[in-house]
Amino acid sequence: MARFLSPETFRAATEDLSLLPFNFERTGANQYLVANMVGDFIRLTEDELTRLVDLRVRPGDGLYEKAYAAHLVSGANQKAQRQLLAARLRSRMSFLQQTTPLHIFVVTLRCEHSCPYCQVSRQSTDRSRFDMSEETATRALDIAFASPTSRIKIEFQGGEPLLNFPLIRKIVAAAKQRSGKKLDFVIASNLALLDDAVLEFCKENNVLLTQCAPECSTCVYESHCGADPVYHHATQGDALGIKPLSAFCARQKGIMGLLLDILEDSPEDAAILRRWAAA
Repeated sequence: MARFLSPETFRAATEDLSLLPFNFERTGANQYLVANMVGDFIRLTEDELTRLVDLRVRPGDGLYEKAYAAHLVSGANQKAQRQLLAARLRSRMSFLQQTTPLHIFVVTLRCEHSCPYCQVSRQSTDRSRFDMSEETATRALDIAFASPTSRIKIEFQGGEPLLNFPLIRKIVAAAKQRSGKKLDFVIASNLALLDDAVLEFCKENNVLLTQCAPECSTCVYESHCGADPVYHHATQGDALGIKPLSAFCARQKGIMGLLLDILEDSPEDAAILRRWAAA
């Protein structure tokens, strides 16, 4: 008489399995990225994804183990897997129970550019009635400082917020006069209006400049670009270094274009470049 039962005795039948919530997206030819509710993911072929959706998986076939470890499937009557997923999701979303520290001040809808990808209802630079008033700014500060958090961040957006730079100065000064909060300030700008006065103000008040430069976010070279307009201004006096027609940008595009031509036209040189990149 056998002392141990066979492995099949302990394997749940396919109909006892159920799917847990997940998303998937094609990432290449015959390849999908499949992710659960908390961000765990696995890569599957189209056939594996179809088998998973149809629950044509069994313990021991490899796919079942991958899907189970990624919390994509569970036993129909099994609570532990769901409870673990729920606990992780609760922890991941715990920030929703807290008051946001970020307060966005749209100080103007005016902008000196007309970028096609921008979602803002942009107004022309001469239409100052679309600027935030001092009264509205004071009320916005009241709301921000009513937050129970000990640290708040005030981010100035637009339009192009530097078109209403005087109001930014007043808001920063008024916020610093109030007590009880640690403060962070950010200006989200295309940097076209950046000058020494703005840089000096930002330095004195610890204001961070973030860049949303025209055209650069849609440039095919953007992910390889090392342009830094703040650094350019500090070292070269050229605040517009990132702009698509600048000399820096032209050099970057020229270098990348040459490398792409080599990869396409010269297999031997391409092999050298790939070995160098992989080193």
